[in-house]
Amino acid sequence: MGADPYLDRAGIQCRTVADAARVLDALKDPQRGYFDPRDIYTALPRGLISAQPYASYAALAPTGAKSKKPLAGMRVGIVREYMVKHAANDRAMSDIVNEEITKVLRDELGAEIVESVDSMYPDDPSIPNMTYTFQRALAEILPLHVPEYLQRSFSVPGYDVTKRDYMVKAAEGLAPWPDSLNMRSANVPGAAASFGYDLARYLLRRGDARVKDWATLNANAKYYSAVRTAAMNNWEHKVDLTSAGMTQNIKMREVLRLVVMNVMRQNTLDVLVNPTTTIPPTRIGFAGQPQINSRPTGRFPTSANMGVPEITVPAGFNAVVYEPRFELNAAKDGYASVANDDTPSTLANPLPVGMSFWGGPGDEGAIIKAAAAYESATRRRREPTAFGPVRARGTR
Repeated sequence: MGADPYLDRAGIQCRTVADAARVLDALKDPQRGYFDPRDIYTALPRGLISAQPYASYAALAPTGAKSKKPLAGMRVGIVREYMVKHAANDRAMSDIVNEEITKVLRDELGAEIVESVDSMYPDDPSIPNMTYTFQRALAEILPLHVPEYLQRSFSVPGYDVTKRDYMVKAAEGLAPWPDSLNMRSANVPGAAASFGYDLARYLLRRGDARVKDWATLNANAKYYSAVRTAAMNNWEHKVDLTSAGMTQNIKMREVLRLVVMNVMRQNTLDVLVNPTTTIPPTRIGFAGQPQINSRPTGRFPTSANMGVPEITVPAGFNAVVYEPRFELNAAKDGYASVANDDTPSTLANPLPVGMSFWGGPGDEGAIIKAAAAYESATRRRREPTAFGPVRARGTR
């Protein structure tokens, strides 16, 4: 339960890719499959569900030539839009994942890699470019389905991007597409009132005689700050759930699915890969990395916004962090987070870096195969020193 019914949904978290695949198999009901009548989002087309166990995709050939290059024949697309170094804090994690892709996925495991194109990321001459880009797909698909999206702050010199004639020319490749309208900015969700609905439904269902709705929740709650108290009181009185944001989110889910699927089909890609995020976690109680160029302050939300499979695997550790800071804003009525691009900190306990494998609806098998092969070749996961190893049940 969260503020966005698409984005705020938990996934399977396990020690290994194979374990996650086993849990996914175990969730399948013998009669209903993956459908759960308590969760409307589980009503998926049957054709998207693998006929073979998902754990089978994580099983690598134990011996022979194939086991040396387990990803030979697989085409992997690098999403450079999610590797741009917007600030100093993006550099280390972007570079770590780039090295893992080229040295492990390509050179060691045998995958064929191609890269998308972003004006803010330097082209790598050793990696072929996608022949059909995300920008090209957006130009063809977005104006037809969500033309109002171009009424945001996008511009192209010499064109009115909000009008039909420009949209048609852009779709036909006869007018340039705005550089700022890319896979990052197209994934910025609109504001919605879903949290007010979700929590009200939860309170109704829980059957508590004392706390049964928003009003009784706020009357009995002790919130941790005045800001949270005010926010929860605002939610109590937000009884009109109509929002342009949710309408936009539903329309953009269809657009982004079409964009990604067309890019994957045009380039004959099996899976997409990028860093889970390029910025380190924020220190609790301190300034967070500000949003720059539509780069989110957390993980990249594409798979959640689209409702497609994604798996994140440990890709190493990063010890270099540029701690952001608070500065007084221009109006001098509050403080805002500001990126620190000058003074790095070297962490005594490096923080983990994640690499995400994802694709279109029904691509779980290919995603699990690629992630399991990478995990098996690297073994980047390491238990925290104070936590101790996680042992199998029944062992000492």
